[in-house]
Amino acid sequence: MERCHFGLALTLACGLFVGCSGSSPSSGTAADKVSAAGKAVADNGSTPAVAVREFLDAVRTGNDAKANAMLTEKAKIEVKEVSGGFTPRASDTAKFEVGEFEYATEEKDLAHVASKWTDLVEGKPETYEYLWGMRKDAGDWRVAGVVFKVFDDELPLVLNFEDGKDMVTKLRLTAEEMERRKNGGGPAAGKATEQVATKPADPVQK
Repeated sequence: MERCHFGLALTLACGLFVGCSGSSPSSGTAADKVSAAGKAVADNGSTPAVAVREFLDAVRTGNDAKANAMLTEKAKIEVKEVSGGFTPRASDTAKFEVGEFEYATEEKDLAHVASKWTDLVEGKPETYEYLWGMRKDAGDWRVAGVVFKVFDDELPLVLNFEDGKDMVTKLRLTAEEMERRKNGGGPAAGKATEQVATKPADPVQK
């Protein structure tokens, strides 16, 4: 069966799509890309990992206000423009783990944080891995984007929450590719990840 790994990311992605049935955890993990690189402490004493933990807890409990408040200021504007804001669905069965992080810039104003999200899919627990792009925004660590695996035979998908138009385009193309595969089509000659190539300015790329 074709693997697809939407899970949490599509719950977060502007409420445009839902997780796919029959999903399986990715064999290539986002956590593998992150190694410890010291403490990245914000002005309020928080770290990127603590901020991700707060964000994921808000998503798990369906706390819309908290989840939106954890976005960067630019991401808040972009997400509100394309969807009215994040409206995560609460899940009593979901669990998450927040792993290590590393700085993404010499200025230490961007960081990458690995996480795992586990929830029931058709009654069975499935675990998904995400790499969060965190930006130091007005003295606090805030969520700017996420990287996650969609198809095993393609590169991970990068969603930049600070570019709503680009995010919506990527999700639309990816959903179309998923539907095509569900209907019996094999991997496209021009892979979906090539169609949704990320921009150098993506906060999760730096």
